[in-house]
Amino acid sequence: MDEQARQQEANFRYGLIASLVSRKLDPGEQMALMREIVSHEYETSSGQRRRISLRTLERYLKAYREGGWEALLPSVRADKLTTREIPEDVLAKAIALKQEQPGRSVRQIIAILELAAFVAPGTLKESTLSKQLRRRGVTRKALLNTGWSHFRRFEATHRNSMWQGDVQHTLYLPHPDKPGKKVMAYLVIFIDDYSRFVVHGQFYFEERVARLEDCLKKAILKNGVPEMIYVDNGAIYSSHHFERICGRLGAELKHTRPGRPMGRGKQEKFFRFVDQSFVPRFKQRPVDRYQKDDHPIRMLPPHELIEVFLLEESRKVDKTGCISLLGTIFEVQTELAGSKIQVRFDPHDLSVIQVWKDGQRYEDAKPMKLRDPKNRPKQDEPKAVMQPPKTGLNYVELLVEEQKRQTREAQGAALSRAMKEVNRS
Repeated sequence: MDEQARQQEANFRYGLIASLVSRKLDPGEQMALMREIVSHEYETSSGQRRRISLRTLERYLKAYREGGWEALLPSVRADKLTTREIPEDVLAKAIALKQEQPGRSVRQIIAILELAAFVAPGTLKESTLSKQLRRRGVTRKALLNTGWSHFRRFEATHRNSMWQGDVQHTLYLPHPDKPGKKVMAYLVIFIDDYSRFVVHGQFYFEERVARLEDCLKKAILKNGVPEMIYVDNGAIYSSHHFERICGRLGAELKHTRPGRPMGRGKQEKFFRFVDQSFVPRFKQRPVDRYQKDDHPIRMLPPHELIEVFLLEESRKVDKTGCISLLGTIFEVQTELAGSKIQVRFDPHDLSVIQVWKDGQRYEDAKPMKLRDPKNRPKQDEPKAVMQPPKTGLNYVELLVEEQKRQTREAQGAALSRAMKEVNRS
């Protein structure tokens, strides 16, 4: 299991216990909630569906309370699970085939890929491809599920019990650096569900994960750590880094189900207020209700919060003990040469680059100092992001072409035999 898979498994384990550690529970309430959790079936980080035993849940809970989110990482030595990898271009084509026709079976997708010579016959297993499609939510049920169901109104029980996050494409403003051009201003907010108080909101000129994290960090510094963060399924809320941040904060991360935006009314109402410049009359202001509640606020020191929000990436150390990060070459300890490591860093401040391997921290990476310009290692070439194109592949047409090819071969063989008989006579 590589480092990314270990972190995905830790996020899965934290998701099981998030409701147990994000707020204070009495013993009876905790056991009832634990029995409720183990009564369900879950899809694991590897795409398999299984139930979690009470003993396993207790083990996860104990590990988290003793060592935090990092304690949920699977052991490097004890983990012997291996998965058969599918080339990215093949997997992208398989996903596109499934999205074109959700009713296509995995067996038919493999047959199309084999006929189109994307994979050699017999090399791609149904179980392997099926698992990868499920992990990415590319299933017939998910692709066709557009139904709605009844729902009830909801309000959190106290402040910081739940924060809802959202982004509004508010308006176009003159571009600060390009005269005569305009740029979209994005309003990123986190709103306290109990009081409707916006714990922090800020305009940004781009909708990216870094801006979301900046807004959340400022909200926590001002108002403490929430027990739950409730967001939609947008790309900026679905990164493994954001899951890891919530795990290290001890906050439960909840997503709305795809195609079911229920529970998002509070943000929509606030955004309507922004659009319409609504002025409240004869009502308690959200900030007043938030400040009058006596539920305790859990604060984090700024230096601990910085650690939580550090970005983490994997790098392969070359034989000279160097890595490339954001266009800069850094040196690490020489004994790590040839190893795969993890680096934790603030992308806006590269003065400190933490180096980790198998859960152990090594000396921080340092900018490379060239001893001889001729020995300067080449930087890694940026990899192009692959966008799955339209497949243009048709199962029936491929079968017809295959049949024609086989017919031509048979006719050629028959003609060859006839010519031999004529020559003998």
